[in-house]
Amino acid sequence: MPKDTPRNLPRHLNFRQVEAFKMVFESGSMTMAGERLGISQPAISKLVAAFERRLGFTLFDRRAGRLLATAEGQLLYEDVERALIGMESLAEKAEAIRERRLGRLAIGAMPALSWGLIQGLVADLVAEHPDVAISMQTRTSPQLLNLVAARQLDVAVLAHLGRNPLVHIESAHRIPMVCAVPANHRLAASQVIRARDIADETLIALSSLDQLRQRVEVMLMNEGIRPRTRIDTALSASACAFTAKGLGVTIVDPFSASIFSSDEIAVRPFEPRIEFEVAVVRPEEPDPTPGGLARQIITMLRETLDQSGSQ
Repeated sequence: MPKDTPRNLPRHLNFRQVEAFKMVFESGSMTMAGERLGISQPAISKLVAAFERRLGFTLFDRRAGRLLATAEGQLLYEDVERALIGMESLAEKAEAIRERRLGRLAIGAMPALSWGLIQGLVADLVAEHPDVAISMQTRTSPQLLNLVAARQLDVAVLAHLGRNPLVHIESAHRIPMVCAVPANHRLAASQVIRARDIADETLIALSSLDQLRQRVEVMLMNEGIRPRTRIDTALSASACAFTAKGLGVTIVDPFSASIFSSDEIAVRPFEPRIEFEVAVVRPEEPDPTPGGLARQIITMLRETLDQSGSQ
């Protein structure tokens, strides 16, 4: 049998030839190996012969009607078995990725939406795809916009800041804010809480840098109301936690309020209606694969925000 010199050997081996060698080694028969692979005995013989030429040494000797591996063949088999197990594992992983059971997803949310909204959706996503890896970023809306533009986030939900050529706006939503009061508060019996109802209450406010606080202050000023402010906080969920302790009332997004039980706070629609506009954004290109993780969370965000905006 002609042998190639090592210098002339191809760098990459043929998978089918390697598989044929493994089957012949384990069965000791070209015919049985062909049956296992679903091909003919001559086809197996050709694969093994081609593999030997590619390697430059003999893999089998025929003795008493059986094929026995040479010393070189025995040494090669040890690594071939490990390599094929690795290939099988790779094929299984590829199938899992194709079926959306594996993957990584980087999500961003503005502070007001980082509690209540995202956690529930991620829990549903993980229940369907238990092997998915999630990275969650809570940042200001301008920071999130920059992360999406830099492709460090697959999707983000943030305050609508207008068009940006580096990101694609999937959807925009107007979400009404709600009023949260302690569960045993006199206003807990109200169906709707109005601005005049909190005129004498202590208001737990959001941070002075938060656009939602500015909207609340403008509305109250237009109503001629100047409530006392004892505490301000950067997170809506934190404002609700202070409310649950009986330290005041607060006007927040409905998602942050939803993580508290009715034994802690009472959450009611607020009038006059105060809305904040949020957007679901992703990098401008490429469009997420239909049925992929990014497209799935985008759809979940859009549907949840649509439902909240209609209330």
